[in-house]
Order: sequence, then C-alpha cells, then structure tokens
Amino acid sequence: MAMQNVNDNKILFDPGREDRSKEHIQSKRKSSKVWLIVVAIIVAATVVGVNVLTYYSKKNAEQTNDLTSQSLIGIKASMREIEHKVVRSGTIKGGDKEDFEYVKGIGFEKVYFKNGDNVLEGDIIGTADLVSLAASMENTRKMIVDLDKELHTEDVDNSGSKIKAPSNGRVKEIYAQVSDNVSDVVYDKGALLILSVDGKMACDLKTDVNIGVGTAVKGKLSDGTELKGRVAAYSEGEMKVTFSDKTPGVGDRIKVSYEGDNLGEAELYVNCPLKITSFAGKIKKIKVKVGDTVEQGDTLFTLTDDVSSERYNTLMSQREDLLEDLKDMLAIYESGNIVAEKDGIVRGLDEDLYEEEETPYKGKAGMALIVKHDNDEPTTTTKTEEPTAPSEPDQTMPTDNSDQTIPTDVTMPSGDPTIPSIPAGIDPAQYYALINGGGTIDPNAGMIPDMSDPSSDADMPQTQYINDKAVLYSIEEAGTYEITIKVEDKDVIKMEEGMPCVIAPTALEDTRFEGKVTSVSRKGTLSGKKAYFKVTVSFDRIPELKPGMTAKVSITINSEPVLAVPIASLVQQNNKTYVYTTKDEQTGELGGLREITTGKSDIEYTEVTSGLSEGEDIYYLYYDTIDYSKMTNGIDTNLYF
Repeated sequence: MAMQNVNDNKILFDPGREDRSKEHIQSKRKSSKVWLIVVAIIVAATVVGVNVLTYYSKKNAEQTNDLTSQSLIGIKASMREIEHKVVRSGTIKGGDKEDFEYVKGIGFEKVYFKNGDNVLEGDIIGTADLVSLAASMENTRKMIVDLDKELHTEDVDNSGSKIKAPSNGRVKEIYAQVSDNVSDVVYDKGALLILSVDGKMACDLKTDVNIGVGTAVKGKLSDGTELKGRVAAYSEGEMKVTFSDKTPGVGDRIKVSYEGDNLGEAELYVNCPLKITSFAGKIKKIKVKVGDTVEQGDTLFTLTDDVSSERYNTLMSQREDLLEDLKDMLAIYESGNIVAEKDGIVRGLDEDLYEEEETPYKGKAGMALIVKHDNDEPTTTTKTEEPTAPSEPDQTMPTDNSDQTIPTDVTMPSGDPTIPSIPAGIDPAQYYALINGGGTIDPNAGMIPDMSDPSSDADMPQTQYINDKAVLYSIEEAGTYEITIKVEDKDVIKMEEGMPCVIAPTALEDTRFEGKVTSVSRKGTLSGKKAYFKVTVSFDRIPELKPGMTAKVSITINSEPVLAVPIASLVQQNNKTYVYTTKDEQTGELGGLREITTGKSDIEYTEVTSGLSEGEDIYYLYYDTIDYSKMTNGIDTNLYF
C-alpha cells in the first residue's frame, strides 16, 4: 500500500506537468493584453473618425452656404431682341456687271483693250466698223420714213378711241364719269375702272382660331344677305376668307362664322383686281355698270374724237427711239470710235481684233492721241489738260448734197477717205448739228421726204419700227467682288439693301472682311417645302482673292423683342428643354423644373415661345462654375458633395 501511495504522489507532483501549467497561465495573460490593445485602437479610431466627419460636415455646410450666395443666379424672364445670324456659303465673282447695247450692225474694227483690263469713262475701247455702221444708219432712216407714213395715216383715220377690257372679269368699281378727263381720274383714283378677274371677293380677319385652309364658312352682310365662303389662308393670327364677287360690293362689311361661332368682321375687297387705265382724252360714253361681267375685248369706255389712238402713240414712241438710235450712230460715225461709258473692267471683247501697237486716247488718263494724216501713218501728240480747240470747219460738201448750206460753227469729219459718205436723205446741216450736240432732227428739214397719198397705205400691217440691239461690251465694277447666296423666306423678309455683312473666305483662314447687301431678289424658288431667295453682297477687292473662290457670308438680323432667357439656364432631358423656377434658400438646391419651347437664339439668349411668361423667376448655376461631366439632372453635383 505504501508503494502505491508513493507512486500516486509521484504522479501528482510530476515536474513536467508543473511546467505545462505555467505555460498555460502565461498564454492566457498574453491574450488578455492583445484584446486590450485592439479595444484601445478601436476606441481611438472611433474618436478620430467622429472628429473627421464633424470637420468635413462643417466644411461642406460652409461650402454649400457659399455656393448658395455666389454660384446660383436668379433672374426674371424678360423681353429682348435676339440677334439671328444667317450664314451661307457662295462663290466669289466679279462686281456688278453692266451690259452696253448698241444697234445690231455696229461692231469693232479694232480694239485697244483685252478682257479684264481696267478702263475709265471716255477711254476709246476701239474703232468702229464704219461700213456696217453706215448700213445700220440707212436702215434706221428707212424705218423712220415708213413710220412717218403710217403716223400720217393713223392721224387721218383716227375718229375716236375705245378703252377695251384686256381680260374676262366682273366690273366692281367705276371711278370715271362722262366728260371726265382720263388723266385726272387716273391721277386721283389710280384707275378708271376695277375688274375682278378671278370671281372672288376677300376679307381679312384677326383671329387665333385656325380652322384650316379650305374650310367652308358663312358670311353675313350688313343688309342681312348671307353668303358662302372658304378659308383661303391663315398665318400668325390673320385669316383670309373669300366669297363670290357676284353680290357684295367693295368696302361692304361682312360677319364671318364657322359652325355658329363668330370668327370676326371685316371689309370686303377685290381678291384679284385689274386696274383699267389710260393716258389721255375725255370720257364720251360708259358702256358698262358695276356688277356686269365682261369678256376680253369688250368696250368699257369710248373717248372723244380729240384723243390719239393707242397705235398712234405707240408709233410716236418708236419714232423717238429710232431718232435716239440714229443720233448715237451719227456720233460714232463722226469720231470713228466707240468709247467706255463708265469706269471699270471691260468684258466681252473679241480679242482677235486687239492691236497692241495702237495707243488709244484715254479720256480721263490724258494719254496719247492718235492723229491720222493722208499717208495713213499715225503720229502722236500729247494731250494737255484743256481740250484742243476744233479746227476750222471744212466747207466742202459731199457731191450728192452740194446744194445744202452747212452752218459755219459746226465741226466737220476728218476727211478720212475710208469713211463712207453721209447716207442719202440725211440733211448734212442736221447731221453736223447732231454730232456737235445741237438740238434734234426736224422731220420737215429734209430728213424725211414728203408724204405720199396715205390712202394707198390704208391696209398697211402694224409693223414694229424697232432696231434690234446686241451687247457690244460689258463693264464690271473694278473695286468690288460679289457673292450671291440663297436665303430662306423667313429670313429674307428682314433683309434690305445696305445691310452690313461679314465675309469669311475659305482660302484665308481666320480672316474676315466687311461687306454689304447690294440686292435682294423679289422672286424666290421652291426647294422642298421652303422658298429661297437670292441675296447678293459685295465687298472691296482683296489682292489675295480670285473669282471662283468660295467664302461664307454672315448677315446679322435683329428680331422684334421676344420673351427670352439665358442659354446657360436651359436644362436638356430626354430631348426636351426645361428651366428651374425655384431654389432652396438653405441648400441652394434647384427645383420647379418646367418644360419650355424655344425659338431662335443668339450666342447668349434664346427665345421662349411657350411654357414661361414674362416676369417669372428662373434659376441656374453660373455657367463658369459648372463641370458638365458631373451634371446630374441639371445640378452640378461636384459643387455640393
């Protein structure tokens, strides 16, 4: 037993077991320390985190308050003009070109300039082909002779005139009365009679109700008469309605209604009027009355016997034109030269006729003057500032007119044997008087022979006594270039001659030139559903630019005052446009998002056509502070978070 107890004690007091107990206690102590350290770290981190959050919350609040006072703008929607720029591209071409027409048959024998050369008014462009010129003069003289025969016949046979209807129509107004002087009535009223040529009367109503073009309506005159009509047009609150021209008179008031609703009241006028006018005589009889329908050729008025017929006056007008043609040809015939009629760049010359060795007399430049002698070898004399006095007139007459007397104070031709003789039938005294600027041709002084018996020419057809004309040369403005652009109808109505513009040539990057509008076409062309009109602008010639180059033209148009807001205030969402109409005074957050419809814009403002009224508040962030990459629903989130 004693042995067993001893062994048991040995087990209880085993040294190895004692060592293991110590290690266990030490391990527990280390674990407690770690946990204390972890808890301390967590507590410290929590304290630091709270302080940091408190700091940044305070900082963010300060920043928010600062943005609320400085970065948000509040304004009221107001009326203002919107500058609208029309920008179109076009091709640069030479300046305005004027064609100079002469009687066919007049041509150059030689020219002293080439196309593209600059000329001054009065410069000799070239010498005339005198042979063909003489033939044209003779042809003109014969026409005057024949014309005067017909004039005499027309004057004898004229026994009163009639004013006839030039078109079918209905008489709506008669201003003339029997014994009235035609010219007085036309001056006072603008016409003798008004025809309605499309069968319609019309009125214009002010209404915001658009029931559609072609819609049937009813009209009621002041006397109770009811009429049926149709809407002919509607635009911007104005409706045009047409009725039959059979019943109502010009100026009658009519009330228009649609399905029982009143559309308005207005005066009636002739929808498509034709004014009947004349120029002389007195009214003898009035053949129609208001309301009558007439056909083309029906007599409207007869005039007293003392008025010239329409044919007579036409012939007199043609005679004046022929005499003017003859005077111009005589001037060329006498000098042998065709001169520039204005400054500019000459075009349209036949350069095969160019002769470089001949130096022409320059009317303004004071250059050399060619003087031809009998040996036909030219010499030159220097032109002084004052013109050379004319030489003594040659008293020698052409053989076929030796019995004529020539005034001693007129200049004679040079006597060049290549110049043909004066055409037969032309009085040399009148010829030289004309070329020296004196008076007009007297038909009774030998220019026109005595009239034969007019009865033999009673059935003469109504010939037109007119010289055909042809362009002999053209002169282009030397100091300018032109560009023609096409402008939409809604913009062209705001344009007029003289408006400034800016030219940006493609060939000269970042270079701009000032120009102006020189013409606006009155007739447009359709392209799709839009009408376009030609607008021509001009600007000073620039050496670096050449005709055929392209350029952009910018024309600024000011609109009438419209409701407008800054472009910076617009918010785009889902292809719609909005503005903010409220803001939070504490946070600066924008609200009250409202949809609007916009119109034309300039670089700063845009027109508001619906969704907003004048005087309403709108808010937006000042655009210089906005980072568009961080926009959320129109608010710059990086400013607040």
